[in-house]
Amino acid sequence: MKAAVITLHQVCNYGTQLQAYATQEKLKEYFEDVVFIDYVRADTYGIGLMNTFTKGNPLKIPLILPTLLYWRSLFGNFRKNYLKLTEKSYFNEGDFAGFEDCADVYIAGSDQVWNTGWNSGVIPAFYLSFAPDEKPKFAFSSSFGRSFVTDDEVSATKKYINRFDAISMREESGVDILRNRYGYGNATRLIDPTLAMPPSFWRNVAPPSKIKGEYILLYNLNRSSELDKYALELAKRANIPLYRFCTRLDQVLRSGKSLVMPGIFDFVTLVDNAKYVLTDSFHATAFSMIMNTEPICVYPNNYSGRLSEFLKLVESEQRHALDFNDFDVLSRPVDFEKVNKILNIERKEVDRYLSMMKKSAERRRGMEYSKEQTPEVHSALNAESGFEEKPLISVLLPAYNVEKYIAKCIESVIHQTYTNLEIIIVDDCSPDNSGQIAEEYAKKDNRIKVFHHAKNEGLSAVRNKGIENATGEYVTFVDSDDWVEPDYVEYLFGVMRQTGADISTSKYFFTSRYRQQVKEDRVYAITPEDMLCDIFYNRVHVGVCNRLYKKSLFEGKKFRLESATGEGMSFNAQVMPFARSVGVGLRYTYTYNVDNPLSATKNPNVEKQAIGSVETMDYIKDILKSRGERLNKAVEYQYFTTSLYALTHLIRADAQRQYADFYKRLVKYCRKTAFATFGMEISKKQMLKSLLVGLSPALTIKASIIWRYKIGVKQKV
Repeated sequence: MKAAVITLHQVCNYGTQLQAYATQEKLKEYFEDVVFIDYVRADTYGIGLMNTFTKGNPLKIPLILPTLLYWRSLFGNFRKNYLKLTEKSYFNEGDFAGFEDCADVYIAGSDQVWNTGWNSGVIPAFYLSFAPDEKPKFAFSSSFGRSFVTDDEVSATKKYINRFDAISMREESGVDILRNRYGYGNATRLIDPTLAMPPSFWRNVAPPSKIKGEYILLYNLNRSSELDKYALELAKRANIPLYRFCTRLDQVLRSGKSLVMPGIFDFVTLVDNAKYVLTDSFHATAFSMIMNTEPICVYPNNYSGRLSEFLKLVESEQRHALDFNDFDVLSRPVDFEKVNKILNIERKEVDRYLSMMKKSAERRRGMEYSKEQTPEVHSALNAESGFEEKPLISVLLPAYNVEKYIAKCIESVIHQTYTNLEIIIVDDCSPDNSGQIAEEYAKKDNRIKVFHHAKNEGLSAVRNKGIENATGEYVTFVDSDDWVEPDYVEYLFGVMRQTGADISTSKYFFTSRYRQQVKEDRVYAITPEDMLCDIFYNRVHVGVCNRLYKKSLFEGKKFRLESATGEGMSFNAQVMPFARSVGVGLRYTYTYNVDNPLSATKNPNVEKQAIGSVETMDYIKDILKSRGERLNKAVEYQYFTTSLYALTHLIRADAQRQYADFYKRLVKYCRKTAFATFGMEISKKQMLKSLLVGLSPALTIKASIIWRYKIGVKQKV
């Protein structure tokens, strides 16, 4: 397998060279052959590079020429010895007109390949404009270099962006740009490739240190006399020498002991052995964190977003020097144990992304692209690789009296393998800290939106509010005292895509006491009528959780969502008939928490749980009465079991006398209906229970309450 990469490898910058090397070596863990397409930007060589520094002033040529000649040797030899480049070099867009397909997969990035300010405009090649249509195309930790793009830029590049199978950005702001400005959904954030490599990798290539003792390393890309003075004062206060990393010959005249254009890997050594690294550079900061050296960061005037976002990512924003009088930064240390933990997690995300990339390329290479092949075949291939188009999915969470559980729930949602999510949390005027906890998470993850009710309105109103504000193409529900597996959304989305259904579900789920996974998964499609029968016969869970719905099913229709209880079953009764089919999988990806003492199932409320559930069944029976005899029988059975449910609440609350008429009505109905269930699609166990109910509803329920108390609940009903 061969991967071809286009990036800014020709730029004479230490961070750029090390980033290219890291990109190459990381990709080599997944591809047998990795090559850089030798695109040479006009301002990175010859007269173009000279003009970058002289600005057309010939008097500056003697000052900068020695540096440029040294760069040619330093960076040129590094590329020659450590980077594999294509034999042909490309200098402009015209050179790509005759581009010959040379790889199984094409990759843009990393680095600021999409920074039009840095690149002096749009360079189509950096968007893989030359790559064949049939070959997979990815972005690996690419960057816009800033938090905005212009309308003209979007207009000029959207056609290229839409060709990518998947895009990973180095900054979260880049993901936001893709989602909000380009409408591109299959995007995620990944760390820079230099960060993806562990410290052991870098120490293996770095030469021994030539400096003895502690020192402050000054590495700045933007000239500043104020920074020079600040560096000297910092060194004085820390009582250690200041060494300046000189990337140009003329920098030797500035403050600090000069290290004149060291070797590329010397950069790693100098950062690794420093006490502090004072810098306005992203990569100097990145390597400081990798090697566990304290950085002191000064934000540059332009393109500071990537530096500030990185400090935020590793929870080390205190290492930003607020101004040139901020000497307290020396006493605000980095928690490197935390940093290392964060980077290790991020490295796993890089591996997951590259693994999926490789799988996609392997699947594509295994196909012969011919005129006979249909778009459906191509789509199926992408689905298998895990890189099909990933639209926005809205995850809806209620928040009421769940302060002990909601953090675990939110954590399980934000760490989904499917990342293109919109997480909507509705606080139903919770008397505890549920709403505040949700707000804290919203500050950390911009995918989270929190809404607050002025008064408690109930679960149905909460979900109604969530649906009204959902902008995703698909919607799934998670109760905030439950939690989900990392692949919960991805699994349900995969079931939907594999079956072509409008609704997908997992037939089973874990409970907080039962964690055994199914041995074999199976995915199949059934009719909406079959699913409703399964729900009403209690063969599958009745609620809305553990399911994924196309949001279009809700649009243009008025659903009764304000029922006091049984809202999940009511919702499904209204939605299912409009679906073409329902995709079903067997794998467990959702965990129902049976250990929440505040759960409605453990706190009988006669008005809501008993009377409300029967009223809901009256409504369901009415809206489905014209759907055929088979479904009518299933609804009748559910009415029977709901009546038992209501009786159970009355008995638990010892409210038989308080609601005497309602109690007598339920007992009479259960006795009358119990024997009619024998002609329905129920199991022998269900038949036996019906027989017992027919003989004595109250006694059967009391025995059931005792039994459930002893063994605990194992399934959500």
